[in-house]
Amino acid sequence: MLQAFPRIPGRYYFAIFVLASATLSYQILITRFFSVMLYYHFAFAAISLAMLGLTRGAMEVYNKPDRYAPERVGVEFARHASWFAITGVGAMVVFLCVPLVIPEQHVMVALAITTVAFVRPFTESGVCITLLLTRLPYSGGWLYAADLAGAALGCLGVIFVLLVVDPVSATLGIGALPLVRAGSWCGTAATSAACASAAPSRLPWLP
Repeated sequence: MLQAFPRIPGRYYFAIFVLASATLSYQILITRFFSVMLYYHFAFAAISLAMLGLTRGAMEVYNKPDRYAPERVGVEFARHASWFAITGVGAMVVFLCVPLVIPEQHVMVALAITTVAFVRPFTESGVCITLLLTRLPYSGGWLYAADLAGAALGCLGVIFVLLVVDPVSATLGIGALPLVRAGSWCGTAATSAACASAAPSRLPWLP
């Protein structure tokens, strides 16, 4: 028997679109910073940091089901999207304050600080994406499609953004403004309650 699933409010599609776009743009930008301010092969470390942070965010959602319940999607998304903005800007500020030339005995400390600083924003992004993809009603893959479309736009759009502004300004803008707005749109109590009441008890492909 076919089962009808409730529609997800449109703001969630736009939120995950903006979030994925900002996350991928941010990742590409830090590869550029790493290749200039560190040894060139450290540019590939940005991919590892992003994967680590996104995975940590997903694990946090699955390990704390009570905190990240369907009725709290809007509230938690708004909180973690805001933290993405704050930690993304903060990580870049910390990175730019690290001297280009440091004593050899302090190299590992500087790399450790850089790693911790840049993993945190991706962790917040991972929480947001996992929330929207796993705690909302199943919508035939359209939410995931919005996620992929946003990621694709972020990869291509950052090229044109860098033609207009410098990398530091692009990083600050991409890391802050879109996510704050997306978080505020998804943080309304009415939307959270509506999604909670519409969410099914289990996904259709699970027994």
